[in-house]
Amino acid sequence: MAEAKDALRQQMRQARDSLLPKEAAQACAQATAYALSVKRLLAAPMIALYAAMGSEMATVELARTLLAHGATLAYPRVVSGNCRLAFHRIDNPADLVVGRFGIPEPPQDAPSVLVERINAFIVPGLAFDESGNRVGWGKGHYDHSLLANDRSLRIGFAFECQITDRVPTEATDARMDLVITEGGVRDCGRRTP
Repeated sequence: MAEAKDALRQQMRQARDSLLPKEAAQACAQATAYALSVKRLLAAPMIALYAAMGSEMATVELARTLLAHGATLAYPRVVSGNCRLAFHRIDNPADLVVGRFGIPEPPQDAPSVLVERINAFIVPGLAFDESGNRVGWGKGHYDHSLLANDRSLRIGFAFECQITDRVPTEATDARMDLVITEGGVRDCGRRTP
């Protein structure tokens, strides 16, 4: 299982990294428009969002629009020795700082947000499939965090080239409700109350 996931990570990272900047920007704009068409997302008062690292799908415009719609945004921070992410309120994505693993994250003094209070999660990943299965970087931080709040909307946000027929999964992997790319919104069939 670990070898299959590692091979898929490498394949998808190469596919994502091969996008030209203009292609990536156009895809990001289209995916953002699709995300903003999801009524349940727009109605969520507290949304967890990630800051893109490297060639990940950018979220700056999505953040700006969600804030303008009145949402409160929480960004994750990796905490040493903890499998779950710590989430903190950010009113301006420009306030993020480079943290552990080179990932943009909230500064230490940003207000904490309990994972149970988050209504929707917008999640990065290296690969997704039609059933909402996801492969991330392999540390399990998002899986542990999402499994701690099973009621919230889970949205995978990625490029179309990151969609694959089947993602190898384990019992501890958290599925998405929706996967959004520049190709549209996929309903993955995981039902939340």
